[in-house]
Amino acid sequence: MLRFLFFYLLISLLIAGCNKVEDTPTPDLIEGLTLKPIQLELVFGGKIDLELLTLNPIPSDAIIRIKEKPKHGVILLDEVRKIFVYSADTLDAFSLDSATYEVCNSKSCKEGKIRFLRISETNCQIEALPYNFVVSPGNQFLPLPETFACGGEISQLIGHDPNFFSLENGKVKAAFPDFFQDSLSFNYVVCSPDNQCDTGSISVVVQLLPNYCSGQFSPANDVIKILPSFIAFSINYDSLFRNDKSCPGDIKPESLSIIQGPSRGTTSLRSNLQGRFIRFIKDSSFVAGRDSLTYQIIGESGGTGTAKIFIQFQ
Repeated sequence: MLRFLFFYLLISLLIAGCNKVEDTPTPDLIEGLTLKPIQLELVFGGKIDLELLTLNPIPSDAIIRIKEKPKHGVILLDEVRKIFVYSADTLDAFSLDSATYEVCNSKSCKEGKIRFLRISETNCQIEALPYNFVVSPGNQFLPLPETFACGGEISQLIGHDPNFFSLENGKVKAAFPDFFQDSLSFNYVVCSPDNQCDTGSISVVVQLLPNYCSGQFSPANDVIKILPSFIAFSINYDSLFRNDKSCPGDIKPESLSIIQGPSRGTTSLRSNLQGRFIRFIKDSSFVAGRDSLTYQIIGESGGTGTAKIFIQFQ
C-alpha cells in the first residue's frame, strides 16, 4: 500500500513539472498614452510654469525630454516634479512660439506639443501701484520692482526733489544727509515697450534708527580768546554747540552744568531774551594767561557728553 502511494505522488510531481508557466505581460503605458496639445498665454517678457502631470496622465517612471526648443524664449525642465519653466525673450516681438517634448520608456516614446501665445499688448493693462517706504539717512535704491506688468519700466520721476531722488538705469536712488528726517512724496511713470504708460505715487518717510542720535552725541572743546582788559565776559551757548557733534535739535541747553573749574575766576549760568550764557568773572590777580572749565550737556536722545572751554587772555 505504501509503495503504491509513493509511485502515485511521484507521477503527480512529474506531470506538474511538465506544465508550461507563462508570465503575465506588463502593459506598455506609454503606447496607450495620448499627449494633449497644450496652449498657454503669457504677457510680453513673461515667465510661466507648466505642470505636465496636471494635464496628462504621464507614468511616474517615464523619462521626459525636450525635443524641439522654442525660438523666442528658453524652456527648462524640472525632471523630478515634471514641470517645464518657459521664459519669453523680451527682445523678440513674437506672437506665437512653440516647443516639442517626448515622454519615453524602454519600449516606446510619445510626442507632445506646447504652444505659447503672447497676449496682445492691447489686452495687457499696465499698472503703477502706490508705494510707501520707511528708510534711514544715507544713499540707497528704493526697493521698487525692476519690471512691472506688461514689461513696463520706470521712465520718469515727477514732482521729486532732485537733491534727494534720481533715476539711474530704471531704479530710483535716494540720498539723504546724516540726521535728516522728513516725509517726502512724488510720482513715478512706468511705460511698457509698446509705449503704454501709467503713473503711480511714492511716499518716503526718512527717520533715524532708534538710539541713533545718542550714538552721535559728542560735544567738542572750544577756545575763547579775550582781551586782558576784560574783567568779565559772557559765552553764548550757541557758540559752544556750533562745533558739537549731535543730531539737530537733540541738545538740551537747559541741561548744561559746570562740573570742573575754572581755577582763576568764577562762573554762573544765566539766560535772557537773547539766549543762554556762561558768565565768567576773572580773579583780580589774573591779568594774562590761560584758564579752563569743563561742562556737561545732555541730549534729548539720552546721550551725555563733556567738553572743555579754554579761556586765553592775550
